[in-house]
Amino acid sequence: MIDPTWTPASILHGNTYEVFRVIYSTDVFSVDVGLIMNIASKITTGLCISISIGWLLPAAQSTFAQSQPEPRQIYEWIKQLEGEWTLSSVDRQEGGTKTHPSVVSLFGTEQVAMNFKLVGRESTVQEDLLPGTERQMVTMYHCQDSACSNVKATHYCAKKNQPEFLASRKSSSRELAFECDMSTELCQSWDGHIHRITHQLSDDGMHLRSAYANYLNGEHINDTIFHFDRKQ
Repeated sequence: MIDPTWTPASILHGNTYEVFRVIYSTDVFSVDVGLIMNIASKITTGLCISISIGWLLPAAQSTFAQSQPEPRQIYEWIKQLEGEWTLSSVDRQEGGTKTHPSVVSLFGTEQVAMNFKLVGRESTVQEDLLPGTERQMVTMYHCQDSACSNVKATHYCAKKNQPEFLASRKSSSRELAFECDMSTELCQSWDGHIHRITHQLSDDGMHLRSAYANYLNGEHINDTIFHFDRKQ
């Protein structure tokens, strides 16, 4: 008798009927249907079996937990962006950035278009985007509290608002992601705001792709994307 708490997924393959116990969690475990069918094809005709994979769950959870970076590690990864960056040539840019009047004159030049610096005795990373232009914006990254339970960011936007973000635990040393803090009023609102910030760093640390997701009326409208080269 199958435990009623199980979530069954049944597959009929010829005369073989298999019942798979699957405890589903998007972040923890997924089932390869092709693998299941391969197993089914090798089972003797007429054999009825019940396969439980629930015992795999603790190991999967442990592996997933180990793969999640600690907030302090995420903050250290942000610090590696320290320094001055110039806008890459126009052919490396994406979307509307290629023709935006605030930046077209900066493509491929030595003028600083992004600057990360450590302030507050290295307790905060200050991002200065498009300094000296009418679209200048600043984002401040720091531990949320003394225990560094998460990494927080506040974006001082040209939209004249200040969305707050929390670091995604899916961040890595090469891709830093920050999601709008849904406990705040602005992130829940229909007002236009930046809802996600993503920094992607090349393996050699010399190229940076920064994307800012624009939301309006509760929906993702587009991404403002910049490509930078580290200034030598």
